[in-house]
Amino acid sequence: MPGGLRLVILGRAGYEKSVLAIKFALDLLVAPAALARVPVIFGIGSWDSTTTTLRDFLVDRLLRDHPHLARCQ
Repeated sequence: MPGGLRLVILGRAGYEKSVLAIKFALDLLVAPAALARVPVIFGIGSWDSTTTTLRDFLVDRLLRDHPHLARCQ
């Protein structure tokens, strides 16, 4: 994802991380560059870095949650 925008939000339970992530994604959707890219929120709590690269994990999640994207490959 060269040149891509990434954000990692860390904190304890109840610190409104999900709210912040959703607000950030919604703000990106109204930005002028919104037509080029679509923000996606991933939960990576189930990612096992010893068996799967982050890229493969994210691709698998995209295709699992949005199977219609498989036709775009």
